Amino acid sequence: MPRQTKRRTRKKVQIGIVTAPMPTQHLDQAPSYLDKAYASWVEMAGANAVLIPYNSDSIATYLSMVHGVVWVGGAIENTKTHTKEQYATLVRTFREIFDHAVRENDRGNYFPLWGTCLGFDLLAMMGENLTDGYFQRIQHATKFRLGPLIFNGSSRIRSSLPMALQKKVAVSPVVHHLHEYGFDVSSPHTKKLRSYLKIVSVDDAANGVRFMNMFEYKKYPFYGCQWHPEKPLTDLGVQLSYTLSLFLKKECAKNNSITPTWTKLAQSGTFKSKYSVLVK
Repeated sequence: MPRQTKRRTRKKVQIGIVTAPMPTQHLDQAPSYLDKAYASWVEMAGANAVLIPYNSDSIATYLSMVHGVVWVGGAIENTKTHTKEQYATLVRTFREIFDHAVRENDRGNYFPLWGTCLGFDLLAMMGENLTDGYFQRIQHATKFRLGPLIFNGSSRIRSSLPMALQKKVAVSPVVHHLHEYGFDVSSPHTKKLRSYLKIVSVDDAANGVRFMNMFEYKKYPFYGCQWHPEKPLTDLGVQLSYTLSLFLKKECAKNNSITPTWTKLAQSGTFKSKYSVLVK
């Protein structure tokens, strides 16, 4: 009889995405929502997107299913669109995820985090073990247009990009900015952040402030992006977004501490529960 060999299966990388609190004027639709562009970005390199409701009381269960987590953007600090309770709940969820990721990495279990826009801001400051006052520590660095990706020395993120692509994005309007706040690279607070994170790239805001555009933690596989890779507006932007999606997938694939069972939590529409998510 021919010898039977065990078939090897490739691990499917599952990346959690924390949903955003729904603006108060739309709470009749669902407690939270997710711009499907985030799921598309995670999945463009072949990973699966797992939605994590920001207001869930079972965050630990979700974390046991994923190889890494993405924190999305939003305007949670705007009291005209969100409540203090929503703000506190989101920050508490981010803190639980951050602490989990730190513990896992300290144990030798690779667990990446990625923060975009609002997620970028809070992930940058979580390393300070703050309990509040996040937005008193960042500056106005408004930019609502495309910009280049100006690298700031060597980094893990930069080394993942082909040299030809690095040269193009450094001189082209390619990354999509949609933010009012940021970290002035010359501010005392940003200098404090440098004790535990590396500034990957910088850019200039409308008011002339040179701000931190991307970062990565020195000790942990935690990455931040002030702009929106899930919303590329040019062919070069799509190429860059795909390369970063592939980078995140490869980072998450290093997590061998779990063997999750894939369960698609949402594709579209609204779930009828207190954790319901509107995907749009």
